[in-house]
Amino acid sequence: RASALWGMVFISVNTYHLRKLYLERVHDISFDGDEMMLYTDHFQECDVEPWQFKKLIRSGGCRFRRYDKGDVIIEGGSKPLKDVMMVVRGEVGAEDPRYDSRTRPLLYSYRGDGKNGCVIGGTALVDSSVKGKNYPHRLVVTENDTLVVKWDADKLKDVMESDKDIESAFLQSMYVELIQGLRRQRSDEERKKDRRSKLQRRAAKRTTAQIMSDSLHEFESIAKHAIHNGRTYEERNPDGSGSQVYLELKSSDKKMERVF
Repeated sequence: RASALWGMVFISVNTYHLRKLYLERVHDISFDGDEMMLYTDHFQECDVEPWQFKKLIRSGGCRFRRYDKGDVIIEGGSKPLKDVMMVVRGEVGAEDPRYDSRTRPLLYSYRGDGKNGCVIGGTALVDSSVKGKNYPHRLVVTENDTLVVKWDADKLKDVMESDKDIESAFLQSMYVELIQGLRRQRSDEERKKDRRSKLQRRAAKRTTAQIMSDSLHEFESIAKHAIHNGRTYEERNPDGSGSQVYLELKSSDKKMERVF
């Protein structure tokens, strides 16, 4: 009787979970416009099933936010970024907060059209050492009607660990961001190298010009000194038509000019 009772419990538990799984896959699989855009642009191509995606957006801490150009999502360097964000539509720029707002350079951008990386803060999903650290960049929206979806990082990590298809989709998007990041880094290094080269050439030109200028000033000083110390005398022309005035320099001054 005990074994039969345990058998019934086992069957009941499995039936419950099978029914729950079935309902997850077939019941209420409908998306609104924002959800459909996110699914078709970023998850469908990674073989994430609609029911899996529905579980992702139903997870705690998932919310969609709209922004306009100039809106600041986070001020860099002041606090940690607790969310993982994905740009669904529009563009979000990363700036260096150490610069003045009028001269602050745009380091790179996150776009929702697939032309650039779109995951912000995804490093926290694969590297626990960044958790709790202040986010280094200022995130500012650069296009009107930008749509961003946010997940609580800890809750998203739990969903990824329970569903490998969702994990794969996020890692693929993060891989795109990683490639873009490496390209940005290489481009930044090339720009810095080119800037250093230009500054060095400019400095070399200034140095050469300064040397020439200093040399001319020195020669002018030597010439003035020689003229001042020289002796002038006048000689009549052999034909008696007039005379010529000559300057005779001291031998020491002549030698100094030759050496220069």
